[in-house]
Amino acid sequence: MAAQQPCCDEKKKAELKEMYKGQNMMPAPVQVFSGSSKKHSVEQERSINEYYVNLVLSGCGGSVELERLLDKDQKVLVTGVAGVGKSTLMQYIAHNWGCDKLWTEKFDYVYKVSFKTYLLDDCCNFINVVSQSRLEGGAGTRLKAFIVYCLWALKQDILQPRGAAEFDSIVLGDRTLLLIDGYDAVMHYEGDTEFDKLFDDILEVPHLST
Repeated sequence: MAAQQPCCDEKKKAELKEMYKGQNMMPAPVQVFSGSSKKHSVEQERSINEYYVNLVLSGCGGSVELERLLDKDQKVLVTGVAGVGKSTLMQYIAHNWGCDKLWTEKFDYVYKVSFKTYLLDDCCNFINVVSQSRLEGGAGTRLKAFIVYCLWALKQDILQPRGAAEFDSIVLGDRTLLLIDGYDAVMHYEGDTEFDKLFDDILEVPHLST
């Protein structure tokens, strides 16, 4: 079972919400028109709320609206063909949590990460280095390192003091939600010792995977 959640750090919670509030635009799709005119047009970026279609998700227990998706089971895998909107769903949830429109009473922290990032050599190396240097951290150390890499690695040198502070600020528990995109990209890692340790950490906290 997940450990009891520490007291919420309102400053860190506010920082996460501000980050997700800013992730409100979807990349502009390019429309190419074939034919003798050889013309093409590029659509403008659209906000996530304009782009997102209010899905009704189906499972073994029947259909369920997004707001009630985690009412019964807080460990959910959403599947669907490529392009159906799984990544958009993850962005939509994070953005609306950041805007206090979704699950704000249920979760103090939301961490949106991508399994595709795990495929990067630098990511695996960072997780291993942190895990070896923080053995006293116990359960969740690999997952915390993965979250830090996904959220901040491309913005700064995460081995510097601020990176260490970010690691220490990660909170795992019953009131933390992981949004994990790209499970299909790492399915072939099942059985790999290091990946299995990370996945075991993930199974200890509420998560929504695609």
